[in-house]
Amino acid sequence: MIVSPTLVIDLEYSLHHSAPAAFEFCGSYFAARILLSERGQALNFVNLLCYVIAIVALVGSLDTLTGRTFTHDFVRELTGYAMGSEPELRLGMFRAMGPIEHPILFGMVCALGLLLAAASPIRAKGLTIAACGLGVLLSLSSAPIQGAILGLGLLTYDRVLARFRSRWSLLIGIGVLGIGASYAFTASPLAFVFGHLSLDASSYWIRLFQWNTVGPVVLNSPWVGIAFQWREIAQQLPYFVLLSIDSLWLYLALVYGIPGAVLVGLSMLSAAFYPASGRGVNLAMEESKLATTLGILIAVVVLLGFTVDFWGTSWMLVGLLVGVRAHLADLGSHRAVLVTVEERQRAYAVA
Repeated sequence: MIVSPTLVIDLEYSLHHSAPAAFEFCGSYFAARILLSERGQALNFVNLLCYVIAIVALVGSLDTLTGRTFTHDFVRELTGYAMGSEPELRLGMFRAMGPIEHPILFGMVCALGLLLAAASPIRAKGLTIAACGLGVLLSLSSAPIQGAILGLGLLTYDRVLARFRSRWSLLIGIGVLGIGASYAFTASPLAFVFGHLSLDASSYWIRLFQWNTVGPVVLNSPWVGIAFQWREIAQQLPYFVLLSIDSLWLYLALVYGIPGAVLVGLSMLSAAFYPASGRGVNLAMEESKLATTLGILIAVVVLLGFTVDFWGTSWMLVGLLVGVRAHLADLGSHRAVLVTVEERQRAYAVA
């Protein structure tokens, strides 16, 4: 993310434009990796994160109730600084975004909080799930709703087939076959995918149009991208495409080149693919469940990244989740014997 814009323009330009986006993801990742060092800390952090997201969801509901961007207006009146996107209406309702930058990102944050709360042994679990679920619905966006449904489905799949060790390999194989079938039996695989991932017809056509128009620009500079040179290609693409590219992977490939998008994806998937249970994994039961849940959340983010661009607060949240998953992978790789509280108390009683 730093090298590609440097090669296209210069280092000063890269540090000015690319460094903030790189710091949002890498800074939150390293914060989790450095601050979480002992066993049990990841569980406590995720529990706190669930409560924070639930509060964010409840604050966002004020947008729909008052018919205005309540939090954004308050911050603007207090500081004079305008934050986030313009308010939007859909289905005759005001789309909530709370303190987050966009309704879609607000819904995605709430969806991640919903999945974490559903799989974590936290207090006030029902209220937390209800608050996050309300935030997902009030965002009035298909991506958060589908992300929540997909995540809950994967959590259920993991619980039902918990004794089947190859359950994830089987699911990945089915997914690969599905992608292959879309290429073999449909004229436009992207249209097939977006048609099943978008609830709103306009969102479906806009995303398909973005891929069809931005894709050739990416292929013109596949290795290093164009490095935020919007003005140079403004005559080639419609204005609304430049204003918002609704795909994380398409945006990264356009700005930083295809290798940049691939490396970001691998940095996320490499943490998720580390085993969370089984022989040689030195994790307590609750930590193992949390590692599996975080792996599912990362997979949901990667899949929805084809129709959603993550930035700002949501992008930092993704970095945090990847960092916590990497922390658990590091703990699980230690060869020291894991001693539970019950075993320690039993040893003290015998002594």
